[in-house]
Amino acid sequence: MLHVYCDESYDASHTVYTLAGFLGHEDEWAGLVDQWSARCSLDGISCYHATECAGQWGEFSGLPQEKCIALNSDLITYLAKSKLAGFGISISYRDFEEISQENDRARDFLGPSPYYLGMQILVIRCCHEIKMESTDYTLAFFFDQNEEVSGRAKALYDEVRKRNPGLDTYMRSLTYADKRKLVPLQIADELAFETMKNAQGILEGRRDRKPIARLKGAKVLCSLEMLGRSGLEQIARDGKLNII
Repeated sequence: MLHVYCDESYDASHTVYTLAGFLGHEDEWAGLVDQWSARCSLDGISCYHATECAGQWGEFSGLPQEKCIALNSDLITYLAKSKLAGFGISISYRDFEEISQENDRARDFLGPSPYYLGMQILVIRCCHEIKMESTDYTLAFFFDQNEEVSGRAKALYDEVRKRNPGLDTYMRSLTYADKRKLVPLQIADELAFETMKNAQGILEGRRDRKPIARLKGAKVLCSLEMLGRSGLEQIARDGKLNII
């Protein structure tokens, strides 16, 4: 069984909503967690949070900017050297809201938040990757604790099983847990944040951010997608996720 750790990230201006995560073998996770925890401890950080690191608040409020940058760079280095596989889906907030309001069918299928659509796509992408590798692995999914979405998300997870009979055999459990107690969720938080900022930059015509470019160069990222108007319109029109 492989473990998949996922988290969400979004910007204050509600431009992009992102869900991202890494999948990997338990042994690979264990080694990375040791490195990650030891490096954070050097700066007195008990729980890494990418937004706090970038903004120098919370646990990072007492760290100089250069130390925050160095910490982030070191953590990206660990990820680039790992054997994890990364996935990310970013959704345009504006397009999501506009298309959701067009009719009841679109609103019902897309859901009340981009979170639910992104979560389903992320799960399907991870399962499809394992299917293409022709392995016998199954996937246990872990998402950051979020009481507002976890109930509906678990119901949707069961719906994904029913709608994707070719992938359901790869889907094991779905668990919501506290990232303060589960370091791999802190690692997923880093990817979610960097993927969100990268998607935001792409919408503004900028190139990949350095952390994303490094992870791409290391071939750690399997799939990073940006879902805009045309993709959302097709999903709403078809009433299914035509993504594989």
